[in-house]
Amino acid sequence: MKIVFVTIIAFILITQGAMHSLAESATQNNEIIVELKDDTFNPDEITLQSDETTILVLQNKGVKDHTFTVRDLAIDVEVLPGQEERISVSPEQVGTYELICRYHMQEGMVGQVVVE
Repeated sequence: MKIVFVTIIAFILITQGAMHSLAESATQNNEIIVELKDDTFNPDEITLQSDETTILVLQNKGVKDHTFTVRDLAIDVEVLPGQEERISVSPEQVGTYELICRYHMQEGMVGQVVVE
């Protein structure tokens, strides 16, 4: 009887852990990691859904200061080398918007944000 009880408790704990992992996965689905490298964005095209909140995790993987700037969406974040910034965006207007690093646009550090 003791073994059955322990087995049932283990099953409950494993099931709860799996449910917690599913909840975390659902949250992570609304996160996009963007690497800012010297002198590129990865990915260089980011697709967002209109009227949905998405967390952008901006990671500077380079040795230079960079910005993640989308002027038409009023986004302008500086990310220092080796640092990470998390921003919450909820675009309302469908369209394609220019993404730049203000410091390195001339070197080709550009991309786009597509809002569907």
